[in-house]
Amino acid sequence: MPGLRRAGVSERCPSCGAIIPSAPLTPRQRECWLFIVEYIDAHGVSPTYQQIGEALGGRGLTTVFGHVHQLEAKGFLQVTWGAPRGIQVLRLPAARS
Repeated sequence: MPGLRRAGVSERCPSCGAIIPSAPLTPRQRECWLFIVEYIDAHGVSPTYQQIGEALGGRGLTTVFGHVHQLEAKGFLQVTWGAPRGIQVLRLPAARS
């Protein structure tokens, strides 16, 4: 995916080269993360929290904030809280086999 920064990456899978996350993503976190990456790739800016919620099946903002916060804590996103569209992708999760 062009334009993605891979900051903080220290480990890669020796067999496939995928980035090894420090903590695994839940299926819902992975879905949220993938939507954010695809949206930024297509539009050049991050989605709003409302757009993320709609993409996750109409989830409320509190749920979206929780997922984004966990993705930030695990090192996949950097969030400028209070800034419109303040989500940046930092790294890719490990590929699933």
